Amino acid sequence: LGNLVDKRDKATCPNLKNMAKKTSQELKDLCEKALEEQIRQLKEEEGDDTELEVELRKELREVKAVNVNKADKSAAGIAF
Repeated sequence: LGNLVDKRDKATCPNLKNMAKKTSQELKDLCEKALEEQIRQLKEEEGDDTELEVELRKELREVKAVNVNKADKSAAGIAF
């Protein structure tokens, strides 16, 4: 089937090392934006109220409910 070669800049691509440098607020914002865009594209392709849309909206509510200050305190002892 072939091979995929990732030629993105390792210093800026979305890998664990780079994501770990972001604040909890930045990660929360990225996650919200990604879920909102997935929902938008899903609705465009498959219409309203699909099973997947319901699941994505649930995930979006959970992400929006995250307290970033509490998350930062909880993650303070974790190192990458």
